[in-house]
Amino acid sequence: GTRGGAVLAFHAARDPMQLADAVRARVPELATTTAPPMSIEAQFAPMTSADRAKARAALRRALGDVRVYANGPRTSLLDKLGQAGLPTDRLLEVLSQVKVGYERVSEATGNKPPGYQDVNWKHTRLELDRALDVVGAMKLSPQQAEVALLASFLSDAVKAPSNFLVHNVHGAQAAVHVLARLVPPPSTDMIEDVVRATLEHQIGPPGFMANVAMKNALAGAKV
Repeated sequence: GTRGGAVLAFHAARDPMQLADAVRARVPELATTTAPPMSIEAQFAPMTSADRAKARAALRRALGDVRVYANGPRTSLLDKLGQAGLPTDRLLEVLSQVKVGYERVSEATGNKPPGYQDVNWKHTRLELDRALDVVGAMKLSPQQAEVALLASFLSDAVKAPSNFLVHNVHGAQAAVHVLARLVPPPSTDMIEDVVRATLEHQIGPPGFMANVAMKNALAGAKV
């Protein structure tokens, strides 16, 4: 009876909704009154098997076309990721969802401002390259490295002018939504680590952000 109960409890804990709820209960900072450019659920809605295969192929082509440095010689960003000794399939799955998410937001907003989501994608590619450099330089453990990379993918995954000041919070919300649905999903602790790292992401320096916040406040007050 005890063993059977433990097995049932394990499978219940891996249910995406329960897993997401468990993380949200640990991280109350996920709440914000600002709306994302489109709903998180719609931006990261599940893809059909055919669409998922097309998205993964498109991602591999996109990363394969980017030339970067990896311990001296130049290589593709895709190969650099593959050489890092990390769970490449899971990382590519999340990055694929992020890339498709940018495309969905662009379509939902009529590509306004023009090219904004394409710039987000190019920025995310750059973050992947820099994060891999940091992982190597700091000699992070495989789990620490995966947390760092997932946070770098998701921190800007939900960003538009309308939510610029809190896009890190929406990125953290997306992290819960996307990671809890992976098969198999990461542990609750790992998802929480990614969420907290994503929440800590914000553009700097402080003076720049303060200036943006002031301009938004003045615009809202019609000053």
